[in-house]
Amino acid sequence: TTLYGIYGITSNTSGTDDANNIRNTLGGYFSATGNTNSTSTTYGIYTTAASADTNYALYSTGANTINYFDATASTTTAGVLDLNVTSSTNNNRGLDISYTSTATGTNRSYGIYNSWSSSAVVAGVVTPFHYGIYNTVTKTGADTQIGQVRIYGIYNNVSFTGATDAGTQLTYGGVFSATGDTNGTSSAYGIYATASGADGNFSAYLNGPASVGD
Repeated sequence: TTLYGIYGITSNTSGTDDANNIRNTLGGYFSATGNTNSTSTTYGIYTTAASADTNYALYSTGANTINYFDATASTTTAGVLDLNVTSSTNNNRGLDISYTSTATGTNRSYGIYNSWSSSAVVAGVVTPFHYGIYNTVTKTGADTQIGQVRIYGIYNNVSFTGATDAGTQLTYGGVFSATGDTNGTSSAYGIYATASGADGNFSAYLNGPASVGD
């Protein structure tokens, strides 16, 4: 049994392929305009899902489906894409991305691609901080367990196996590159690490051969 609160099908297949004729097909269009009087919140779409074996508040599928969010001139201090998760379930994920590449030729593919840029002119006595990725992991509580508790800020596991004995295979667990500017007083660090507060503190721990080049 399938029940639909709202079910709509939109089709726009007529006409010729004319570059000067713009056709937009919308399966659904929602617009909400609020005001700042009192304490107000505006939702373009508000969804919930509960009580089934699997619950999807939003489900999107299609071979060439793009979920596009445009927040030009955003003034929010929360995330444009804001996920708030509380769970006690084993193997729960706040964000789960599964990407399978089927390409066999010369190509590039990215599980996650992030690009941050700014051309703004900074003036005056200011101390700005900019982060391409900012990650915080915090664990508190008076633990009484017997055994190890492990916390990772970032954990990367890269595997490249199964190739024939031909060509050159290069596998990197992490690549870091920093390019600075000689104007003013400047420093560039490929990796900057600190460790403190434990019985044993290691700002860097290398388990295996290490090579340092110029």
